Amino acid sequence: ILSSDDIVNRVNPDRIKEAVDAMEVPDIDDIDIEEDNKSKNSGDKNSKNEDYKERYRKRLTNIIDSADYKDEYWFKLADITGDNRDELIIKRIYDESNYYVDIYSVVDGKLYLYIYGEYGELFRVFDDNSVLCGREHSNNKNEFEYYKYNKDISRLYMEKAGQYREGDIDYLNKLLEKKVKLTLDDINTELTYDNIDTALGK
Repeated sequence: ILSSDDIVNRVNPDRIKEAVDAMEVPDIDDIDIEEDNKSKNSGDKNSKNEDYKERYRKRLTNIIDSADYKDEYWFKLADITGDNRDELIIKRIYDESNYYVDIYSVVDGKLYLYIYGEYGELFRVFDDNSVLCGREHSNNKNEFEYYKYNKDISRLYMEKAGQYREGDIDYLNKLLEKKVKLTLDDINTELTYDNIDTALGK
């Protein structure tokens, strides 16, 4: 800690000039800023990629190790938000007839559950990165949940849910006309330790 007694040189133009002349300034040609930034950014990117894959691996292996692994599970890695990084989609079948879908992503190094336990019969990811979940009913009152991705908060949010209200079926039918890039059938990798290693690397 400095005290007033430690400040012995008075400020005047001559002393400022002497101090500046004595400073060692590196040659600008010796400083490779672009390469330095590339190195830092590359390291950060690789670290983040490995980080999110390890979180997916942990989630998948936890399912296998859990007591709930009596259900059948499948998974897929796919970029469904347009951020150039894969999300983890898990499909499971319950009671031999009902499919459920979970979607995970890693944001700021943390694993987030975007969608949990939604009915998968109507599952679709559209070209605009929105997501449809739901199931069909015999009375044509199909149940659905429609999600959109908000890149500002890095989350999927529910845009609309419907079944019985006026206009719900028309809304759903229009959604079903949209261009699709992923369906329930595409989530087809059986959940095993070997398949986890194949998908995420050993």
